[in-house]
Amino acid sequence: MNGKKVIGHQKDILEVKNAIVAYDELLECNPYNEKDLLKQHGLLTNGLITDAGKYRNAGVGVFDGDVPIHVAPPHQRVPLLMSQLLDWAKNAKLPQVVKSCIFHYEFEFIHPFSDGNGRMGRMWQTLLLYQENPVFAWLPVETIIAHNQQEYYRALRRSTHHNDSGIFAQFMLSAIKESTADFKEKHQKGEIKNAGVNAGANAGVKLSKTQEKILAIIAKDNSISQTEIAKKMKINESTVYRNIDKLKQLDVLERKGSDKTGVWIIKP
Repeated sequence: MNGKKVIGHQKDILEVKNAIVAYDELLECNPYNEKDLLKQHGLLTNGLITDAGKYRNAGVGVFDGDVPIHVAPPHQRVPLLMSQLLDWAKNAKLPQVVKSCIFHYEFEFIHPFSDGNGRMGRMWQTLLLYQENPVFAWLPVETIIAHNQQEYYRALRRSTHHNDSGIFAQFMLSAIKESTADFKEKHQKGEIKNAGVNAGANAGVKLSKTQEKILAIIAKDNSISQTEIAKKMKINESTVYRNIDKLKQLDVLERKGSDKTGVWIIKP
């Protein structure tokens, strides 16, 4: 990200690059929309598996090393189960934080993809939490889970064994609480500045990474076209158009003149 070379396996580097792209797009997704879910999986696993962005077409299991934790439902049932889960997440009368934890467990239980289920489950929980409060988009929940990976798998295994998603939900609530405390401590120390948190009504405008990159490009060349921006960022023009429209709605960006001869104005 800083223009420096990284020594590592190509697969690992690609996973990180894909994750950056996927998380840049995440906050623009609808957490209850199946197409957005599949799109994000496609971004996350692009070039890594042959069925990126598609539900699995074979049986799979969840393993902790060589230890089987869970045998997932037959692949024929995945589309229906995912449709039911997304509908439940949209309509269940539960606190959003609790709902996000239960969704995470049920997602891993269904195991809808041939690969990337853990990353997608954690990513989608972040998106569900973001609906409750934008501050959740900046919490290091993924890091807390990585530091407690054995407990994470144990909670999944115990929930499946006891047929009780509450066991896993308790683990995740603890992880969220820990990540909240970690974020607060770093923010108070000044280690996190202008994190984009928009928790209050007048806390300012929160921009996605994609929108921030667009503004950075425009700051260097205020006459650049949207097509040229898309080429520089190596993303679809429709993504650029959508984000620029959002920036205009937020009164952050303005276009003076025509698309061919006009200039961009970034508002303070």
